[in-house]
Amino acid sequence: MLRRIGAGLLVLVAAGSMTACGKSANGGSAGGDRLAVQHVTFGQLIQAMAGKTKADWSAHTAGTITVDGAGQNVAIKFTGDSKKTAGSLQMQAEYAIDSGTEQLTMSMVIDGHVAYLKLPANAGVPANKPWVKISPDGTDQLSKQLGPQLEQIERSADPRQAVSYLQDNDAVTIKGVRPDQVGGTAADRYDVAIDVTKLLASNHVTLTDQQRQAVTAAGIKSLDESVWISRDSLPLRVTMDQPVGAKAFVKMNMEFTDWGKKVTISAPSSDEITALPGG
Repeated sequence: MLRRIGAGLLVLVAAGSMTACGKSANGGSAGGDRLAVQHVTFGQLIQAMAGKTKADWSAHTAGTITVDGAGQNVAIKFTGDSKKTAGSLQMQAEYAIDSGTEQLTMSMVIDGHVAYLKLPANAGVPANKPWVKISPDGTDQLSKQLGPQLEQIERSADPRQAVSYLQDNDAVTIKGVRPDQVGGTAADRYDVAIDVTKLLASNHVTLTDQQRQAVTAAGIKSLDESVWISRDSLPLRVTMDQPVGAKAFVKMNMEFTDWGKKVTISAPSSDEITALPGG
């Protein structure tokens, strides 16, 4: 059970780390004028996103990820809140994972560089201690599996950091910009093309060797994606429809709302945490 839970979360981590590597979703133009000055490069867009956002921020995130084909059929729905204060990230999120034959619900809390998972009732942990701790140096099964991915989990929880590693290389080209809307909010939609060969060769890419090998094995040379940016240069939506091999794909839609809204995040108490074998 713990291995399947870890595999499900790795799907989420991998998709989050590839938010700048996807096929753009269809969407109509809202008409009207552009909201802001057009950015010539994707790097300039990311710098504008960072420059218009305070060092301390908070946001609500919701979305879906689906993996279909190649022996995998997994659907993940997630919703949560995150904030960064004094350079430290905190996040809490709820996940519903449906593999077709099994449905799991979980919770995650990130507090700095440590993560906590609230496991399903059938995961074999005591009902009064449903949480487990994951740390980069942990020796239990989940920490060994997910500990090395914590940095990517943190980056994917930060809408700006999720694509920041692309700002100073030439792997991304803006194909076009047009006015659109996200949930009734005016936005600029950027459609971009990614040179996957250049992306994988960049020292700035945060993908693991396993993820790099998977992309290479799939034979993907170029990809497209779409990013929606508000008048204040805040990300509102990121979409992806990424083929994996000839018969499989990963789709993702992430939306960011409630920027600046007060968020309270609390890590589980020690008496709610189960120590896993090997820890």
